Amino acid sequence: MIPGTWQQVGIATLALLIILGAAICFRPKKRNRRVRAVRPHTVADYSEKRARALEQLGDDYLLAQPINRRHA
Repeated sequence: MIPGTWQQVGIATLALLIILGAAICFRPKKRNRRVRAVRPHTVADYSEKRARALEQLGDDYLLAQPINRRHA
């Protein structure tokens, strides 16, 4: 056996692992390639649905007592 061969192999392996570790740690981050479409801001109009709900409730809605009403 040649003296110091295993020591040289160990040093070379350690150096290789350090280089690979540094390459993994400092590689550039991948950016999210999917670009989400910007949705336009829309205002919801519930007047038709409110009218339909009042029509279905009928007298039950008109006879109900309001919640959170303070009596003076």
